[in-house]
Amino acid sequence: HKSRRTHDVFDPIEKFAGNDAINEHIHRQLQKLSPESAKIMAKKIRDARNADTIQKTHKSNFQLLQAWRELCIAEYFIDRKIAVECESQFDGKTPDWYAPSERLVIEVISRGAPNTMEAELFNKGVAFGRTACKFDRIANAVKEKADKYEAIINNCKLRYVIAVHGSSFLATTAEDCKEALVKANLSDLPHVSGVLFLSEDSDFKYFPNPKATTP
Repeated sequence: HKSRRTHDVFDPIEKFAGNDAINEHIHRQLQKLSPESAKIMAKKIRDARNADTIQKTHKSNFQLLQAWRELCIAEYFIDRKIAVECESQFDGKTPDWYAPSERLVIEVISRGAPNTMEAELFNKGVAFGRTACKFDRIANAVKEKADKYEAIINNCKLRYVIAVHGSSFLATTAEDCKEALVKANLSDLPHVSGVLFLSEDSDFKYFPNPKATTP
């Protein structure tokens, strides 16, 4: 059944990423999705791969990795027996993922291509430390996501989780994320159920909002 479904959506030998390990992981992740969501995400990954080529960010795969991070977050929920669908419609907005059984909206924080200096440092393997600038950037990104869906979450009485991938902000840890959430004043965002952090080593940490209206 899975093999038949895979052939309906994308070629099982399609090369989504130059890195073999990432490519195989993408194929496994897509097979866990519904056919409709797999089709959307396969196209998104192809478009990101092509954008990397056009914008000359293909060496670091910045665009491709943004799309892959969305798949990693979806896989987290699917592996916990929570089915998610891609880009469901809510009053004209399309959150990254929606889990109907949980009435849960999931948005993944992503960034566009980095500036030239940042990309060069990243490609050279330069480690990015724990800086106030990094915390501010994460905090601002969380608040932007919170603001974007506030009306829909409140009106539809949905749960709302914002997901942060550590590599989106270059070598970010769970402790960095925790400190950034203090800056973001998560308690002042009661429509946000919590923040899910995924490290570059694929470890997850969930930070629940103690003041959430819908935990």
